[in-house]
Amino acid sequence: MMVEWHLDRNVKPEPPEPIDDPKAIQLPGEWVWNEKIGWVWNCIDIED
Repeated sequence: MMVEWHLDRNVKPEPPEPIDDPKAIQLPGEWVWNEKIGWVWNCIDIED
């Protein structure tokens, strides 16, 4: 049984799986609920 976790407002999804690509950058962030499209991974800008 497939469950669309990202469409259930009461269930916060797990963080995205790390990308298995050395050229890709895994951005830190958090899940934010969007009324139109459901859960969205909101990247956090890092100041250095």
